[in-house]
Amino acid sequence: MRGPFVKANGNRYFQEYKKQRKSVMLAYIESAALGYIIGNIQFAVIFSYLLHRDDVRHHGSGNAGSTNMLRVYGKKDGIITFAGDLLKGVAGVLIGRLLGGENCAYMGAMGVVLGHCYPAFFGFHGGKGVASSLGAVFALNPLYGGIVSIVAAIVAIATKTISAASLSGTAAYLIIALIWGTNGNKLFAAALFILICIRHRENIARMIAGSEGRVLEKFKKEK
Repeated sequence: MRGPFVKANGNRYFQEYKKQRKSVMLAYIESAALGYIIGNIQFAVIFSYLLHRDDVRHHGSGNAGSTNMLRVYGKKDGIITFAGDLLKGVAGVLIGRLLGGENCAYMGAMGVVLGHCYPAFFGFHGGKGVASSLGAVFALNPLYGGIVSIVAAIVAIATKTISAASLSGTAAYLIIALIWGTNGNKLFAAALFILICIRHRENIARMIAGSEGRVLEKFKKEK
């Protein structure tokens, strides 16, 4: 009698475990998918069209991000684009937490950054993911976000180069995560660092060659 009873209970627990695991995986997929859809909202493209009847991707670096908006149209356009992209990162984290907690928040955040960099709705021609990444980091841990922002600001002031500031901030986040972060935090920070480096590979090559432009010295003043 005891053998079949134990076996039946074991099967029931195994089925419950499989159901829970399936539910967790579904939450991960949903978080990443919704994050990716949010990331597809390209504020640089939207604002350049609404404000200038133009497409910022046809000018400057060809990048759909706040730095190119700053370079092409000026300070106001760069700031509103940065704010919009930053809020996408916040939204991805909040949706992930709602669907399944902290690990899903990382999935939602990564989905947003990937959607921003490679938007299917805009021919996979997006931005470099820096503002969205910063928004996600702030939403995940405001202290980490503050430290990353300070590091990036110091580098930006010292070099007048946004790409150097972006890479330094991302590297700072990776170091913080490796020292104090959870396993999920470490994985997210590492994936983010790799992606940001890939998106900045041309900037890195120019920095090594000493030819990277100093956008902060050249941006347009408000007319």
